[in-house]
This record gives sequence, structure tokens and C-alpha cells, in this order.
Amino acid sequence: MTQLCGCVAVMCMLWCAGASADYPCPAQNSPAFKFSVTSRRNKTGHWIAQVEMEHGADQNENEVGPWKADVKQSTAKCGGIDSVFLLATVVVPPRDADTEEQKPCRKPPADYELLPGLGYYKFHTDIKTWGKARDMCENEGAHLVVINSLTEAKTLPSIWIRDVFNDWRKDAAYIGTWDPEGNGEFVTIFNETLEAAGYNKWFPDEPNFMGHCGMLRSNSLLGNTFCDEKLLFICEFKE
Repeated sequence: MTQLCGCVAVMCMLWCAGASADYPCPAQNSPAFKFSVTSRRNKTGHWIAQVEMEHGADQNENEVGPWKADVKQSTAKCGGIDSVFLLATVVVPPRDADTEEQKPCRKPPADYELLPGLGYYKFHTDIKTWGKARDMCENEGAHLVVINSLTEAKTLPSIWIRDVFNDWRKDAAYIGTWDPEGNGEFVTIFNETLEAAGYNKWFPDEPNFMGHCGMLRSNSLLGNTFCDEKLLFICEFKE
């Protein structure tokens, strides 16, 4: 009698129970992976094993493909029983997350402040036009801040340089929103709608057609103004 038994994993040994205790096979439970072995005796009395591997990587966003399998077969006596051993090597490409982990981490400039749970920011007190502010942020390896939540909108004023300003321009800061088409439809510098970005709370009667560049007021509400106005501005750094 010929006995065929085994298991499969990435770089694992398929073995006959009791034949070898040196190669334990780790348990695997992946709904995207199916490995099966069937055997039959041909007319000449030889046993033939057929190995099949299926995976649904394209239906499972957590898996990627294609997978490659290399199966090697050998035979031996296992407790007086003719046994078949299979060594299967399954090569799975890295996920995007695995690839990203290999990228070197970017470090923020020393003068950027970490707001826990949000990220790194720099509040520029030298006033610039919106275009100049955007360029300065990019020169620092950052970008004009994009507001993604009410929490972020309320927390950013905590890094405001607080003095008594009579000039309204010192009570608002440029951010990464604008109206590139001049039609009153504001988007982020990444061309997202403000709803998609996560924050769209405006100062009363704004946005209006009095300017096509976005700003954040110290009261956490969004506003718009002419792009050639010189305002404070906030840069955001993404690691």
C-alpha cells in the first residue's frame, strides 16, 4: 500500500505522518489559497500523484499575484509502508504594504511641530501670497496643509502665534485649498473635493467670488481670499 499525506505553506515540507518529526509544518489558513493532492494507480501498478494549487489573489485585496509553486517529489519507506514525500516551495510577491515598509522613512525638518494623532506642521509667521506659500512648503519637503477633519481644524490654531492683531490678515492662514477654475468649486491641492478630504465648514457667506485661494481662520472655519493677498500659512509634512 502507498500512503500520501502532507500540508503546504510558504516554504514548507509535505510529509507522511510519522515519517519525519524534524520538519513540522506550520498551520496556514488563507481563504485565497487552496492546495490539493490526489493520487491514483495506473495500469502498470505505479502510483501517480497530481498536485493542484489555486489562489484568488485578484478577488482578495489583501493578497497579490501571481504566485509560483515548485513541487519536488521523492519516495521512501515509512514504517514499512511505501510513502511519497513532496517538498513545495510557494513564492508569493510582497504586498504593497511590505514594499512600503522597505522604503526609508522621511524625517520632518527640525522646526516642524508634532501634533499627536495628526502629524507634523509648521506655522509660518512671514506673510506670503498663496503661490509663494505653496512653493515655500514644497521647498521644505512639505505642502500647504490640507484639513482632513474637524479635530485637525480645531487643533491647528493651537500653534498660532497669539498676539493682538488689528490686521485681519494675521487672523487667517493659507492652506492647501483653492478654486483653480474660478467657478466657486474649491478643491485641495491634490484635486480632492473638500468633502472627500474630510472637512468643509466655512465662515458664513463663504466661499464667495472674492478670491480663489483658501485659508483657515483662527476660529477653525474655512475662508477664501484673493491669491495675491499676503497671509500667514501652514505647511504639513507627511512621513
